Amino acid sequence: MERVLAAEPDERDALLANAPAPIADEVRQLLGAEDVLSDSFLDPEAGAPVLDDIGDDLIGERVGPWRVEGVLGEGGMGRVYTALRDDGAYEQAVALKVVKRGMDSRAVLRRFEAERRILARLDHPGIAQLLDGGTTDDGRPYFAMALVEGEPIVAYADRHALDVTARLGLLLQTAEAVAHAHRHLVVHRDLKPSNVLVTQGEDGRPVVKLLDFGIARLLEDDGDALTETGLRPMSRPYAAPEQIADEPITTATDVWALGVLLYEVLTGRRPFRADSRAGLETAILDAAPTLPSAAASRNETTTAGTGPSLARRLRGDLDAICLSALSRAPERRYPTADAFAADLRRHLDGLPVEARPPAAGYRVRKFVARHRAAVGVAAVALAMLLIGATTYTVRLQAERDRAEAALEESERAVGFLQDVFVTADPFQSTRRDTLRLRDLLDEAALRVGSDFADDSLLQARIWTGIARAYSGQWRVEEADSLFRLVPPRLAGAWTQTRADALREHAQLLTRGEPDELEQAVEYLQQVAAYYDREHGPDDPQGAAVHGSIATANLRLYRYDEADEAFRESLRRYAAQTELDTTGYAAVLGQHALLLNDRGHADEALAAQLESVRLAEAQLGPDHPRTAARLYNLGLLYYDAGRYDEAAATYRRVWDIDAQALGEEHPNTLDAIRKLGLMQTLQGRPEEGLPLLRDALARVRAGRPEMAARATSYQMDLARGLLHAGRPEEAIAQLEGLRPDWTDVPISPVRLAMAAVIRGQALLASGRPEAALAAVSEGLPVLAEAFPPATPPLVDARETHARALIALGRAREARTPLQQALLATRIRFGADHARTRALRELRDGTE
Repeated sequence: MERVLAAEPDERDALLANAPAPIADEVRQLLGAEDVLSDSFLDPEAGAPVLDDIGDDLIGERVGPWRVEGVLGEGGMGRVYTALRDDGAYEQAVALKVVKRGMDSRAVLRRFEAERRILARLDHPGIAQLLDGGTTDDGRPYFAMALVEGEPIVAYADRHALDVTARLGLLLQTAEAVAHAHRHLVVHRDLKPSNVLVTQGEDGRPVVKLLDFGIARLLEDDGDALTETGLRPMSRPYAAPEQIADEPITTATDVWALGVLLYEVLTGRRPFRADSRAGLETAILDAAPTLPSAAASRNETTTAGTGPSLARRLRGDLDAICLSALSRAPERRYPTADAFAADLRRHLDGLPVEARPPAAGYRVRKFVARHRAAVGVAAVALAMLLIGATTYTVRLQAERDRAEAALEESERAVGFLQDVFVTADPFQSTRRDTLRLRDLLDEAALRVGSDFADDSLLQARIWTGIARAYSGQWRVEEADSLFRLVPPRLAGAWTQTRADALREHAQLLTRGEPDELEQAVEYLQQVAAYYDREHGPDDPQGAAVHGSIATANLRLYRYDEADEAFRESLRRYAAQTELDTTGYAAVLGQHALLLNDRGHADEALAAQLESVRLAEAQLGPDHPRTAARLYNLGLLYYDAGRYDEAAATYRRVWDIDAQALGEEHPNTLDAIRKLGLMQTLQGRPEEGLPLLRDALARVRAGRPEMAARATSYQMDLARGLLHAGRPEEAIAQLEGLRPDWTDVPISPVRLAMAAVIRGQALLASGRPEAALAAVSEGLPVLAEAFPPATPPLVDARETHARALIALGRAREARTPLQQALLATRIRFGADHARTRALRELRDGTE
C-alpha cells in the first residue's frame, strides 16, 4: 500500500499487476478508501462515496451554455467533463469542471472559487484559458476551460524520442507559463507531468499547456484557507521540502517542482524515490539528489540518448541548473520560475549559467564553445604566448644583463608567434585557407629552425613546447621527431631546458614497445641524476621522475626494479613540505598495479582507492587524470572478478575522457574496450561485443603508431567472443598474432598472452592438441616475465592443465593445476568460486 501510494496514479496499475491477486485486491480496496481521505482524520470530503451513490451523472445534461458529453477526469472535490457549446452562438469544445454533488462544503467552495479567480487573472498561451463560469441548476459552481488534448510532458518527450535540446525547449515553455503565474502572484503548488500537457500547435510544433490550479495559492491573500483545515494538498514525488514540512509556500516551491520535472524529463527517473510515503518524505527532506549526469550514466540507454552520451550532455550546466532548483533551502534556489527559465535560455544559447560559480576558466570555455572558429586560433596563440612570454622569462634574475637577455628572448618569441598567427587570420593572411590547430602547430614547427637559427636555446624551448602539444594530440611521430631535435641544440653541459625536454620525451616513449621503454628508462635515469645534482634528493621533480622510471619498468615486467623506484618516489613525495597530491596519487595508483600483479590484491585495492580519492579531491571528479586513476581501479576489479564494479568504473571513465579528450582519443577508446569486455563477462554479449568491435575498428583506423595498441584490443575482443560461446570467431581474431607477424612490432609478452587466449579458444572448440601447442608456446615467456600469482600466468597454467586433462594426461596436469590453485588461493582466498573450481579439477585428477 505504501509503495502504491508513493507512485504516480498512472504507475499504480503496473505495480498492482505484479502483486499476488489477493494482495492486489486488498490494496485496491484500501486505495478506494485512501482516495476519499486526506491527511487529516475528519475530512469533509470523506462522505463523497456515499453522496456519489445518490447520483451525479451530468452526461447529456446542459450546464449553462454547455452540453456535457463525457467524463474527462476526477479529483477529490470536482469532476471534469468534456462539453460542447449548445446555445447556437458558436461551436466549441471545452473542459467543464464542476464541484461534486455533496462536496460543496465551505472549504471546498473556497478552493473552487480560488481556482476560478486565479484562472481569471492568468492569460498566457501556456496556460489553459478560462472561458466561462457559473452555477449548475442545483447551485454547484462550475467553470469552463479550453479543452487541451495533449500528453503528459514526460510521456510526450519519451514517445517522440526527443533529444536533450528539444526536452529543454518543453521545460522552458513550462517555466515561462509558471513565471507568468508568478508575475500575477500565483503559486501553482502541484506541478507534475499530468498537469503539464504537450499538444501540437498550428505550425506542428509542440506547445506546452499548464493545467489544474486547484491547489494554487494567491500570494496576496492574508491567509491560506487550505492550511486552515489542516490539509497538505500536494503530489509527494514533486513536493518541495517546505510542503512536506508544512512550512510557508513561495514561488521557490514551484521552482523545486520545475527542478524535479527537468530531472525526470532529462534522465527518465525522479531525483527522489522510495518504497513508502514516509520514505519518500524523508528522502525529500534529508537526502541529496544524485547528479542528473550520474543518474543518466547508470542507464544503458534512454529515449534521450545512450547513457554515456546523455551523461556527457548533462554534465556541467544542466547538473548545476537541476541542483540549484532542488536546493533544500528555498532561499538557495532560483527565486522565481523566470530566473529558472533565464538560466535554461543561457545554457541553450551557450552562455555561462548563473547556477555555476563565476570561474574565469568556465566562462572562457563557454565563450570558446560559442565561437569555435574564431577562437580556435586565438586559443593556440594564447598557449604559445604562454610558452614564449611566460615560461621563458620565469627565471629572470636581478642581474641586468640576464634580465635584458631574457626580455629580448621573450620579445623574439612573441614576434615569431605573431607572424605565425597571421597565417591563421582570414582578414590579414594572403592565404585563402586559414589554419586549424594542428596546421598552426605544423607551421610553427617548420619555421622555428630558420627563424631562430642563431638561438639554439630558444629553438629547443619552442620545439619542446610544440612537441608537448603534439604528444597531447597523440601525434607520436611528430612529437618524437621534434624531441630528438632538442639534444643536439643543447650539446655540452646539462641545463634545466635539456632535462625538461628529455623528461617529456621519455614520457612519450613509455607509451611504446619494449625498445622504446628501454630508452625511456635510460633518459629518465639521466634526468633523475641531474635533478639530484642540481636540486638535491628532496626536489619535488625527482619524486615524479622516479615514479616515471617505476612505471616504465613495470611495463617491461621488471618488478623488482619497478618496486624499488615506486617506493623511492613515494618516499620523496612523503618528505615534501607541501605534498604534490596529484603526483603522489598517480604514483600510488601505479604502484597498486604492481602490488596486484605480485598477489597482494587487498593492499593493491586499498592503495588504488586512495589514489582515486586523492585525485577527486585535488582535481575534481571529471578530470582526465582522475579518469586515469579510475581506469586502474577498473583493472583491479577485473582481475578480482568483480565485473559489475569494473563495468561501472569503466563507464565513468568513458564519460570523463570523452568529455575532456574526445571520443577518438586513445584513453576514451581504452575505456570503451574495457567496458565492452566487462559487459560480455557479465553475460551481456549483445551489448559488450559491439563496443569491443567498434573500439578495435577505431584504433585500426587511427594513426599508424596506434596499430601496436590494436593487439590489446584484439585480445580483449577474443576474450569476449570466447566468453560468449563463440570460440571459432575468437580463434580467427587471434590468427595474426604470431611471433612471425612483422607488420607491427609486438612485445614477446603480448604475443605469449595472445597464444594462451588462442589456446583457450581451441580447447573450447574441441581441439585439445592444438590448444596444448598454443599454450606451450606462450607459457615459458609468461613464467619468466610474471610473478607466480599474476593473472596471465595463472590463466596459462590452468589452460595448460585443462588441455592435458582433455588429452587423457591427467597425471601431467597435476603440477600446473597445483601452481594455479596456490596462486588463486593467495589472490582470492580459499572460498572464492575460482579457487573451488580449480580445487575440484585437481581432485578429479587424483
